[in-house]
Amino acid sequence: MGSPRHQPAPSSAGPTPVHDFVGRRIAATHRVVQAALDLRMRARGADFTTWKVLAHLTHGEWPSQRELAARMSIDPATLVRHLDRVEADGLVARARDERDRRILRIVITPAGRAMHGELHRVAEEFDRELRAQLEPHEHEALLAALQRITEYVSAESTKERADAAPVS
Repeated sequence: MGSPRHQPAPSSAGPTPVHDFVGRRIAATHRVVQAALDLRMRARGADFTTWKVLAHLTHGEWPSQRELAARMSIDPATLVRHLDRVEADGLVARARDERDRRILRIVITPAGRAMHGELHRVAEEFDRELRAQLEPHEHEALLAALQRITEYVSAESTKERADAAPVS
């Protein structure tokens, strides 16, 4: 990684208040935005997690539970609980892989496609409201800054995992 784009000026006022930490602010904003979106989705009969599961299934692929958990960046055991719920709601089905019967593939149902469409419209409407809080240049700058932070943290995490890997 190269050097940081900007070095903050040293502060003589003491340590940075915890609420000013960039990572904490991003996490807090994520929680507030996700909770607001979840509330709107619940009014339509589902929730943010349901939308997230369905969104990963709308492209015609039938991922395994393990593949879907990796795509969603969640623990496979956590995904199983989510899948149990959305399957009971008739939004997805589990199907045995034809080549390897040990593998369960996740398939979106017609009801799941309809629910995904409804939840996606809710998300688009909410996104328009959030964008309206920003000037166009602020929106572009925000997306660019978040992308740089994501790339930086992802690269650092990958490097740390590689450095921590046992040497054989």
